[in-house]
Amino acid sequence: MKKRMLICHWNMVIGGIETALINMLKRIDPNQFEVDLLLEEKRGDFLEFIPAYVNVFDSASIGLLHGSTKKALLHELKRFRFISAAKVLYYWEKRDLRRFDCFYRKAKHMQYDIAISYSMHSLGLLRFVNDYVEAPIKLVFLHGEPTRDKTDSCKFLMLDREKCLYNYDGIFGVSNGITEKFTSLYPQYADKCQTIYNFMDVERYYERADEFHCVEMTPENVNILSVGRFAQEKNFLIIPYVCEELNRKGINYKWFIIGDGSEREQAQAEIAKRGLQNRLYLLGAKKNPYPYYKACDLYCQTSKSEAYCTTVNEARIFNKPIVSTMFPGITEQLADGQGGIIVEITPRAIAEGIIKIIEMSELDKQNMLKKSAYPNALEENAGNKFFEIIGQKTN
Repeated sequence: MKKRMLICHWNMVIGGIETALINMLKRIDPNQFEVDLLLEEKRGDFLEFIPAYVNVFDSASIGLLHGSTKKALLHELKRFRFISAAKVLYYWEKRDLRRFDCFYRKAKHMQYDIAISYSMHSLGLLRFVNDYVEAPIKLVFLHGEPTRDKTDSCKFLMLDREKCLYNYDGIFGVSNGITEKFTSLYPQYADKCQTIYNFMDVERYYERADEFHCVEMTPENVNILSVGRFAQEKNFLIIPYVCEELNRKGINYKWFIIGDGSEREQAQAEIAKRGLQNRLYLLGAKKNPYPYYKACDLYCQTSKSEAYCTTVNEARIFNKPIVSTMFPGITEQLADGQGGIIVEITPRAIAEGIIKIIEMSELDKQNMLKKSAYPNALEENAGNKFFEIIGQKTN
């Protein structure tokens, strides 16, 4: 008899977490599991990649309201629920979890064998699984570097979330660094914590890399690639300053950034201000970035904070040398620095790392890359480990 599995996530907009979720869904055996995917919002370009055997529905279809405090307030006011609206404001001001009660006004209790909150980022779904889903096994993934410091906007603020974890049986950090950071903050949950690396679909990436040719990348230039959201933690706004360092050194390069987000317009303004229109190109979000990975000469990750960076792994899969800033998980991915160069988060350090790879002999470069091929020993059995855990718990 099939086991019933519920997986909860916010949406399927293009991103590294969503890529890992798609890859995990593809690994689930439909002969063993009946899978429901509950999304806060049923939207995003990655919806088309969800396997056909997964039943997808959104929170509205089960009467589960969601959104920001503003949305909750408007929802109550439009229905003339003035007392409920006042409670939303009161509980938000007090940082009280009861402010989410209005989100669940009509939600029915659901029954499953396994319930997974795929990202701890969504406090609403984290609490929904904790309070409203009946399942003997409840699991949650942590895809960000946790912090309790409200001033650190580049890390994942744990505010209120630890109060929602008491019914969870497993807390999965996606790198050892993230798992260790979480257990140092919340030692009371240490016995529930394990590391499960993100799932990667290597063969599919190779297939998609041949779907088109990247005319933007030409052999007369050193082609640098970065992929991700234009958000504070990705730190893409440092790249124009890195470009200026490369220009001063006379490097012949073109730098391409794939992604979208709140800081893209600011980045475009910096490009114009510094006259980098022929050096730095913003290509927007792409459902298939893999031809660019295949064509580039090196990959650069400028992040201030990451858990276990999907884009770094994608660059490793295409055997590209990597320049990366330091964050949890990167030493696990680059095998103590092999396969790339880990640098400080300054324009000069990033530029020096890029120049070092450019000037490296082909033999030295290939020897470096061999030591960081994907998957390494830490990553090889990650998927099997996840299925062993849920198999043991459901037997």
